[in-house]
Amino acid sequence: MIGRVLSIALLGTVACSAQEQTAVLTGIVTDFVRTPQKQIKAQLESTATADIEFATETDASGRFRFSDIPAGDYRLLLGIRIAKRWDQEIGIRLLAGQELVLPLGVLIRGFWCDPLPAAVGVFQPGSDSGMLRGFVVDGSRSPIRGASVSLNCKGCVATTNGAGGFVFPNLKPGTYAVAVSMNRFYPAQAQHFDVFKNLDATYAPIQLKRCPLGACGLWPRRHRIVRCD
Repeated sequence: MIGRVLSIALLGTVACSAQEQTAVLTGIVTDFVRTPQKQIKAQLESTATADIEFATETDASGRFRFSDIPAGDYRLLLGIRIAKRWDQEIGIRLLAGQELVLPLGVLIRGFWCDPLPAAVGVFQPGSDSGMLRGFVVDGSRSPIRGASVSLNCKGCVATTNGAGGFVFPNLKPGTYAVAVSMNRFYPAQAQHFDVFKNLDATYAPIQLKRCPLGACGLWPRRHRIVRCD
């Protein structure tokens, strides 16, 4: 009896140790009016090891769940794969023992104009703030250095670096508007950049359009409807 109890205890210890080395990822998939979408394929691929891949699909409430995932960097792919492309791709970093819940309805099929994080990271436990990162590029997708980026909060101003990147640390969780300006480029504004508690969110690049001959005042930019693609 003692030997049997000892064996059970050892098996329990091994199971707990294995759980501590893996992570859990959950999220929800919605359409453009945020209605949960069922039977949407979700695939998690390691960016470091080609043969590490996990697949599932959303349930009736639009939720998906990956459990017992080894710690590391992954690509989360969602939707229906057509012509080697997925409807949505998000970079994810999973830590050992972590349970990451994506705090947003994930867009599919490109209908929703609100920006979505291109990558998500997690701070150390106990942080009540969030971080917002992004990039500014021109029409050829080349980085723009020295662009002014501001949020609709006091003192929230940054300048892009050589890679076109900007970062706003220690932000209060909430929804922000981003304004970008640069000499010889038309200014740009974007709404609904979400900042989440204890998360580091990197958004897709903001593209600026160059003014003709560098003289923006001579050729004012006409108002146009932004197409979601």
